[in-house]
Parts: sequence; C-alpha cells; structure tokens
Amino acid sequence: MSVIEAIDAIKSGLMWIGLSALAAVTAGVVGAWLCRGVASAMRRPLAVARIVAFVTVSAFCVIRGGAKFLMPPPTTGGTPVVPVVVTPEEIAQGWRLESVVTNDAVSYVMPEGISPSFNWHKRGTFGEWARLDLGDFAFPLGTNDGAVTSFSVFNDGRIRPTPRDAAREVCAVGVPMLAMQGASRFWVGEEVATERDPPRIRLTWENFFLNADTNAPVNAQIELVANGDFVTRSNDVERICRRVEPFDWDGDGLENTVDPDPLVAGADAHGTNAEWYNVVCSNVLEAVEGDGSAGTPRPTLSWLDDVNTNAYYFVDVVTTRTV
Repeated sequence: MSVIEAIDAIKSGLMWIGLSALAAVTAGVVGAWLCRGVASAMRRPLAVARIVAFVTVSAFCVIRGGAKFLMPPPTTGGTPVVPVVVTPEEIAQGWRLESVVTNDAVSYVMPEGISPSFNWHKRGTFGEWARLDLGDFAFPLGTNDGAVTSFSVFNDGRIRPTPRDAAREVCAVGVPMLAMQGASRFWVGEEVATERDPPRIRLTWENFFLNADTNAPVNAQIELVANGDFVTRSNDVERICRRVEPFDWDGDGLENTVDPDPLVAGADAHGTNAEWYNVVCSNVLEAVEGDGSAGTPRPTLSWLDDVNTNAYYFVDVVTTRTV
C-alpha cells in the first residue's frame, strides 16, 4: 500500500475510532458549562436557546466526524506559527527539514580529552570513507527503521548506515573535500542526556578543504539526537531536521489511526503535546514540552499574565468536513 493509499484509508475507514474521545471532550465542556450556569439560564429563555444551540452544533460535529477547535494561532515575536504540514515524500524518507538558520556560535575545534576518530589527520585523504561505531548510542533513522548504532563516514561530510545506502544518507556538505595531513581532523563528541534533552552525539569535520582547494576551508558537523532528530552544519549554516514518527506523522500527539488529518499538526481535534496546547489554548496558557526521552512526554502548562485562573474557558467547535 502506498503512502497516499494509507492516508485515504486512515481518513475513510478508521476515522470513527477517535469519535468517542472527541465526544467525551465535548461532553465535558458542555457539562462544566451547564453545571455553572444552568440555574440562571433556565430563568432566561434566550440563554436556554443558546445552550440548546451549542449542544446541537457540538453533537452534529461529533456525529459527522469533523470537528476542530478554533482559536487565534499562537505567535512567536508577533508572527503567527504556521502548523506543520508533512508530505508523503517526507514520510517515505522518515524525516523533514524544519528550518535553515545561521549559527555562527558553533565551535568546531576538538575539545581537550578527545582524540581524532580516524587517522585522516596523519596521512590526509580525499574521497574516502571509514566505519564508525557509536557504542551505546542508538539513532532511529527513518520512519520504519530500527535504531542504527554504526555508520559509514565519508570525508566529504556524509554518513550512511552502509556505504551504498544512499536512500538513508545524512549529509552536511556532500562536495568532495580534502583532509589535509596535519591540518584536518574528524572527531566525535557525545553529550549525556539531561532532564530536558535526550542524549546526542556530534560528528565533526574540522578544517577540511572543498575540492582540495586550500583557499576554501570548511567546518562541518552532524548532530544526531536519540529521538531521531538531527542537525547538519556547514560553517555557519545550520539545518534542523525532525524525525517523522511512523505512528504519528504530523507529531501532534494523535496516532495516525485516530487523527482526523494525520498530515497536518497544530489544529487537530484533540492532542496531548505542547504544540497542541499552544495552538488551541494560546489565549490563556503557555505549554512547554516535557522530557522526550521518557516516551510519553507531559507538557508543563502555565497561565498567561492577566488571565483569571478561577474562570472557565471554552473553545468553539465547528464543522470542517463530513464523512
């Protein structure tokens, strides 16, 4: 089955699996509202009509299988955050390019206590590769792949699980480079996991030369994260890539089988991660993602300034599609 066929199957055949969860959410919202205001509402016919209308529209949305929460999109520095859209090509390769930024604060100089991984710095090399064992570090490369614990490292800034596996290549440069004797070093540095970050490992090409031109030095780095994300760097250009999870393509906290739109994150009917909270509840709270290495991260929620924390807050449910 192709990726497109899988998506159509999810949208048509498995959509009803998630309706019970959505119905429970809607029922909770309606119940809280009714418990708070039903006494006063019953004394006002107009209020009663509004309650009936709200329940009717909500029930219609749930029954028809197409509800989304509408809230103003979150902003970063005044700029609206655009929801993540995953393409079938990204699903097939197992990762997506999230952003390209300039980062001139990275140091490519080998720290003290670390030795070069290969002898390229002693004899020089051009167009060569060597095998690198990552030890206890495991990297889940691709959508359906198991963890990779060793790579073929090319001196032109690329790595592959095997020398001929171009489909799963991670590339920082990709242009022929010279490792000059006595000047170039390839080294590996590992960072221990923290409370907020999973473990990661950095593969660094220090002071190599494009096309053997000594007037064109380049530093490069590939940073692998234990959760499947990775970053590639070439001098001050940094590319941040995110893994496409095989069970949650858009990474919104909903598995594909119950996600009304498994290719679009940030606006689905229900979610559990920080991004979902920041999209749906951006008017009243801010969410920070939990420790991803725990397997089931729990976001930390905090009220925004000038928000009445003793009030009830609701979201509008509207029909966005029908079955």
